[in-house]
Amino acid sequence: MLFAFDSPTRANIDMMFLSKPLYLYFMSSEKEVIDIQRAEPWGWNPQTWRLYSPNRPYSYLLESFDDLELEEGDEVEFDL
Repeated sequence: MLFAFDSPTRANIDMMFLSKPLYLYFMSSEKEVIDIQRAEPWGWNPQTWRLYSPNRPYSYLLESFDDLELEEGDEVEFDL
């Protein structure tokens, strides 16, 4: 799933209602991958509850159950 934001954001991502891990690909406004994180679903134990976000603002977020083998610095092409 691809999310496009109107302006760069620092929004946190949670895994509250998911049952499988996700790969999170955070991208700049230039569609460059700036951070990749593997997000784990929340369990019953609150210690498993984590929020995910990169160290800098991002404009696009690509979520995938599969490892897309992208790396930081890669540019992704897509049309909206």
